[in-house]
Amino acid sequence: MALVSGGAAALRAVPVLLGAASVAGSLALAAAFGAFAWWHWAMAAAGAGAMLGGILWQQDANWRHALASLVYTFFAVLCAVLLYLISANRLAVWDLTEDSLFTLAPQTRSLLRELPAGAEIRVVAFEAAAAHAELDDLFELYRREAPGLSLEAVDPDLDLARAREVDEAPLLRDLVVTRHDGGKAARRVKAKLPASPGGRERALTNAIAEAAYGRDRRIYFTTGHGEFRFRKREQEPAGQEGMLLATFAEQLEQRAWPVAELKLVEGVPEDAAAVVVAGPKIDLYDYERDTLREYLDAGGRVLLLLEPLPSDAGMLPNVSSILEAAGLGSPNMFIIDPLSQRATGSVFTPIASVVGDHPIVQGTNGQPMLFDGARPVVPAQAPPPNVAAWLLTATMNDAWAETPRELRENPGHESPPDDRQRGRIPVAAAAAWPAADPRLGDEARLVVVGDASTFMDRIITNESALFGLAALNWLGGREELLDVPPKLIDSTPVLVGARTLWALAAALLAIGLGVGAGGVSLALLRRRRR
Repeated sequence: MALVSGGAAALRAVPVLLGAASVAGSLALAAAFGAFAWWHWAMAAAGAGAMLGGILWQQDANWRHALASLVYTFFAVLCAVLLYLISANRLAVWDLTEDSLFTLAPQTRSLLRELPAGAEIRVVAFEAAAAHAELDDLFELYRREAPGLSLEAVDPDLDLARAREVDEAPLLRDLVVTRHDGGKAARRVKAKLPASPGGRERALTNAIAEAAYGRDRRIYFTTGHGEFRFRKREQEPAGQEGMLLATFAEQLEQRAWPVAELKLVEGVPEDAAAVVVAGPKIDLYDYERDTLREYLDAGGRVLLLLEPLPSDAGMLPNVSSILEAAGLGSPNMFIIDPLSQRATGSVFTPIASVVGDHPIVQGTNGQPMLFDGARPVVPAQAPPPNVAAWLLTATMNDAWAETPRELRENPGHESPPDDRQRGRIPVAAAAAWPAADPRLGDEARLVVVGDASTFMDRIITNESALFGLAALNWLGGREELLDVPPKLIDSTPVLVGARTLWALAAALLAIGLGVGAGGVSLALLRRRRR
């Protein structure tokens, strides 16, 4: 009889275990595909139903126990969802290892490890003595990564003589960073140290970057073709603030990348670290195309941000010729992503994730980005043999692209009947090839993004800003420099990436297995007591 009772209890555990396995499997498959399809949801719902049914079966006909099991299960799932939402919207990083509740960003650590050999960097922060202990904790994190870095906190009110050795007019929260080469001061940077601890790493790291590498090169934004503008809002005429990249330009400035306008008819200046063509609506003139081609042939660096144009004749042949030299292409098509509509409300705002291990990708947080109207970036039909190309971002698995004419013929955005037309659509790519006349560098570099509006002031997110900064660091040959992301927006949209899905799958699996095991154990204990 006991054997029969034990067999029955084991049988009742089967739905719980199978349900937990089904939920875990659906989450794992969604993580592998990078998105939730309808059958993932159906599989997860069926598994959750089986799991709950098995738990209720353990309780026999006792409605109080059944109700308690339902309440506990609902509470556990609700806690998991709330925990995910809180963590997805939290910008700060909690490090609960040896560094307690604070650690340096990966980009800061990368910068400190790659400081120029032979250069001595000295940092002096003017701060009240009461704040020295907190500053020393921050300085210690920097010393761990760069033992040769000199960091010191000085209170000008208590040690004026030492303060004046560093600066003639020291003020509280002044930050002075000096680079010494061969014992002589080569470059000096003065900045302000924020009062809040959250902004100190960014200010300190960027001051070190500027002192180490200087501001001797600029990022130039072309004008004259309907491009997006980087000027400050107050400099724009009323009603024309919608195409501004001012926030993005400010972040470049804070990372030792001065920005300036460029008319290609005047040629590319010698101090250009990279040239940005941000969403041209009008094609380049032939001599402007030749100017950019000559610049690339000399080892120049170009960032092309391309917008899909509503006109059927929106190919911009001269811009396309720049892409062809890099073995890339960008047809004038609109990417349609029905899965993104759940998060953005529009099929024309695809969600794209970074792919691969290119330095640009490594300079990001690996989180998805929003592209407000994007066109594909694809390999050319016959790429040059000496070009190396990398895919940087791609949409989710159920996207496709349509020309303006196809959009007019398909106003309901019906999915293509041919499954081969749907899939992951590339949105950004990078290419490099040996310079024909290496006056500026050994290789030419080009980054193409099928959307410029993702960097606009009203749309830009922390992740898109980080991607743009990493792209320009790579173009400018500063892969080792930081991209510590600023807080550009008050809230972050909840976009589930592959890493988050794996973490969520593990958490829900643990909860499901725990609830199931608890239900089985409770049922067995009650039977033994009987």
